[in-house]
Amino acid sequence: MKAAIIFTGSGPILVLTSHDSFTEKKFVEKLNAKGIKKFIAYEIPIDRVREKYGMHFTVVIHDLKETDDLRVLDYDGHHVFTTFSFAEMGSPIRYELSMELQENEGDRLEGSVDPVCCEGYCQVYKDGQWVDTKVKKESY
Repeated sequence: MKAAIIFTGSGPILVLTSHDSFTEKKFVEKLNAKGIKKFIAYEIPIDRVREKYGMHFTVVIHDLKETDDLRVLDYDGHHVFTTFSFAEMGSPIRYELSMELQENEGDRLEGSVDPVCCEGYCQVYKDGQWVDTKVKKESY
């Protein structure tokens, strides 16, 4: 089980998922179905989420079934943002629908998908996932 704060166009939400990755196709499809086509996710240690949300966490986690692999634990953006410190957040995982479209165009070879760069980091498509890579600012 994983937890993440997902920053969307309308603010942050806290989600629980049984998916292995926040860029996994089925996970992204679930978010797309909710109208979320672009996001930045920060994984949060599941134990910290359990500790801070108590009984609400327990109720939601017990309702999470194999076929229902995504649950929004908290959609109050202000509450989500102020509940966790930046130190508790993992590295940013950025996704937007256009990345998925680039991956599927004509069975492209790895490395031929243009990297997405911002503030000294590039997201590079490698081994079926987008991976953060540090770069010198002059190189992008």
